[in-house]
Amino acid sequence: MQVTRLAIFALFGLVSGLTEAESYGKFIGDVQTQWLDDGRRMKLITSLTYLDPQGERWVAREGSIVDGASIPQFAWSLIGGPFEGKYRKASVIHDVACVEKRRPWELVHETFYQGMRASGVSELTAKIMYAAVYHFGPRWVTQYELKKVPRQAVDEAVSRVKAQADIDAEVQVSVTKEYTAKPPAAAPGTTPKEVAVTDLKVTVVPPAGALKQSDLADLNAKIEKQAMTLKEIRDHRPAPPMNLRIQ
Repeated sequence: MQVTRLAIFALFGLVSGLTEAESYGKFIGDVQTQWLDDGRRMKLITSLTYLDPQGERWVAREGSIVDGASIPQFAWSLIGGPFEGKYRKASVIHDVACVEKRRPWELVHETFYQGMRASGVSELTAKIMYAAVYHFGPRWVTQYELKKVPRQAVDEAVSRVKAQADIDAEVQVSVTKEYTAKPPAAAPGTTPKEVAVTDLKVTVVPPAGALKQSDLADLNAKIEKQAMTLKEIRDHRPAPPMNLRIQ
């Protein structure tokens, strides 16, 4: 009976672990690469897919070139290299996404964190690596095309975009078209009335990084001691210098 109970507890622990990892998404495929002649870059010889927690697919296609450049080189000492151990798959997805720039840079870096957790990287280590790529990794301009936004809801729509961007980002809004359109749904048996709508282009220009490399040690210490959330890591800014007066 004792052996049976131990076996049940062991199985429960295994299932619980898998459930926790899978809550961060999952990878489909493995990293298979071919070194290029420069000895630094690698070419994927098979595709790798990451299915994130929202069900969105991130694909590093066969033939993609990766070199770990999306992770600041000074942070490599924390992981022993971007393509080693549990970080390998998340690093490949992150590298390719940073080259393609098809998604907002903030989302790309957060997906790196989710991918690390899906691969079994500890929460603390994943947050420290996330802090490094968020504050020192690649950034790029992101444009959003918002179609058929009711005019009374324009401010709300723009606010939703701003909420996804860095707090110091510059947000530029331009109207591309104004017209009337039928609402997407109407009560049965009624004639939908046309409403005034607007097409918008929202451009988000990323700010320069607010932190210096010397600030990272302080941030890492806070992550370890205060269990900072991802938002708190993103919003972290160095303390202003003290103004000392010499009498």
